[in-house]
Amino acid sequence: LQIDEKEIIEKVVWDSSQLFKVNPGQCEWWKSTVVYEVYVRSFYDSNDDGIGDLQGIRNKLDYFVDIGVETLWLSPIYKSPMKDFGYDISDFTTIDPIFGNLEDFKELMASMKEKKLRLIMDFVPNHTSDQHEWFTKSCQKIEPYTNYYVWLQSKGMDDIGKPIPPNNWVSVFGGSIWEWSPEIRNVLDEYTKKDGHPRLMMTEAYLSCADLLKYYGTKEAPIASFPFNFDFISNLKKGFNAREVFKIVTSWVHHSEDGHWPNWVLGNHDMPRV
Repeated sequence: LQIDEKEIIEKVVWDSSQLFKVNPGQCEWWKSTVVYEVYVRSFYDSNDDGIGDLQGIRNKLDYFVDIGVETLWLSPIYKSPMKDFGYDISDFTTIDPIFGNLEDFKELMASMKEKKLRLIMDFVPNHTSDQHEWFTKSCQKIEPYTNYYVWLQSKGMDDIGKPIPPNNWVSVFGGSIWEWSPEIRNVLDEYTKKDGHPRLMMTEAYLSCADLLKYYGTKEAPIASFPFNFDFISNLKKGFNAREVFKIVTSWVHHSEDGHWPNWVLGNHDMPRV
């Protein structure tokens, strides 16, 4: 790096430290930890079946320790028909056999505890697989599952005999139909009050910095613990320099308010690493 670029990086570190004045030893663990997202099916295959698994992760725990990772975030490992690579869950209480079993999971947790690594499970509360017991019973109009899903009649048939959609809602893959539900956030807060363990709500949206920060909510009505900050992934090009890093960091700092805990996503299963 040239001298001026080193000075820029030092300024970024200084500005960030002044905005978020917290001693790592005095704040909640998730605010200072280094997180590595493990896309389980492609990480490490321990039994040569071509699919990554829980024992594969366990075999590589020393690797995470060596590179300074403190927390592992696993992509969904629950039972699933895998039409959406595990995000279509058919049983939230069972490990999918392609990844192992509950005993494998317990062994992984025990080994992680020995190495002082934390674990985040990717929970998908928005939807289920059409093979989930709830969905099957909802289709059959068995109570109390009838209102677990939204069922609407079509408006009729079009000219070629196809059902006309009841409204202009679009697929999650074609645009968001998500709407904030304060009841769900209240449930998380109540659980935290009972046992003292934090429940983190993370939101994923590809928006401008100013719009993304709205997902923090307010002090009176908080929403997400933090929305994923994809600025590095979206805006840094190959061969980037310190000035570009400085511009991205200062933009986030400029728009942030007191209580907005920062995060910097460097890659995930949908986006390549920086």
